[in-house]
Amino acid sequence: MSLLVDTSVLLFVSERRLSLLDVLFDCEITVCRILIADAVVEELKRLALSKASKRGRSASIALAMLKDVLSKHSNLFSVIEVKTKEGDVDSTLISLAKKEGLILATADKRMKTRAEKNGVTVLFLREASGKLV
Repeated sequence: MSLLVDTSVLLFVSERRLSLLDVLFDCEITVCRILIADAVVEELKRLALSKASKRGRSASIALAMLKDVLSKHSNLFSVIEVKTKEGDVDSTLISLAKKEGLILATADKRMKTRAEKNGVTVLFLREASGKLV
């Protein structure tokens, strides 16, 4: 099964200094492939521009972490191109997950609710455990 990862998951993992591999593969389903939309990467780059903020530093760490796993585990991770409306990455990810039958991983409660209302299977990152359920 392929897992489409939202920006919120990458930020969560970087903020808590967790292992991205552990978080994404230690979940309730068997995951074979991790997909990261290029729009998510761009969103992280925009956030990283404000290095003085905690969110900006987390985004910088997330980008470095993503670069590392992409180089070491290219058989498991892919960055995919998606067409997105300016600033509406969530809607794009929900539509893509629905169209392609992907599972969406998010730590954003509003996105989880929207995705489920659209018939998308969601793995939600629990703050207390740091696990996708």
